Amino acid sequence: MKPVVEFLVDDIGEEYYIARKLLCPKCRGKLKVVMQEYIVDILNEEERKNIGASERTDRLHIECQNCGFEFVIDFHLSSKYREKLKEIMKKFDKHVGK
Repeated sequence: MKPVVEFLVDDIGEEYYIARKLLCPKCRGKLKVVMQEYIVDILNEEERKNIGASERTDRLHIECQNCGFEFVIDFHLSSKYREKLKEIMKKFDKHVGK
């Protein structure tokens, strides 16, 4: 099983920033995203409550371009992010409904 690294983020921009800045933990080589998944309910309700996460997680499968080391990054989207999305959708619905 691949090692998993977890982060709690407030928006997608944080994910991209973190993913671009990380280097391979084995050789310090450059990393690439091999696959991305959108997962719902990877954490149970108590875990989400304890860290302030929503039910949404972006999972990136990462591979080092130098040594081939593979691992997974789980970006747990915060409950703040979920509320932000609700506000965006309200504005969109209001604007489109005119």
